[in-house]
Amino acid sequence: MKARAVIFLALSFFFAGGFAFSQKSNAARADLPIVSFCDLVREPAKYEGKTVRVKGIYRTSFEVSELTGPECLGPKRRAWLSIAPNQCPDSKNIGGEEFYGKLADIVAVGTFHSAGGRFGHLGGYPFEFNVACVESVTVRARPASDNPNR
Repeated sequence: MKARAVIFLALSFFFAGGFAFSQKSNAARADLPIVSFCDLVREPAKYEGKTVRVKGIYRTSFEVSELTGPECLGPKRRAWLSIAPNQCPDSKNIGGEEFYGKLADIVAVGTFHSAGGRFGHLGGYPFEFNVACVESVTVRARPASDNPNR
């Protein structure tokens, strides 16, 4: 019974936080400057735990949901990207088959984490970005130079 109460409280706080974010106006989000993903990973302590608007490259496939940047590719410079449900009413969808195995340029608002450095599938990501709102998304052709695993 105690475990159910703890889970209920945890979920209540999670969804209450999402509701509070969704109530922020577009004007409040617009005050956040756009930061490149590469800037986040160059100075992770500066952005740790902060809400930021980030521009980066999103990729999803089997056991992969990652954010990276064109000037800072590589396994040590990528973030596990998690998407909180229903965080803002105007968020673009980045799930589904049209994104699977492809690259997409995105601008998203969310919270950046670097402390601990073991995020995502099997703890294989040094950073995490918790998306609250995807403001823009463009699927693009994938040139060989954009391979995030090199």
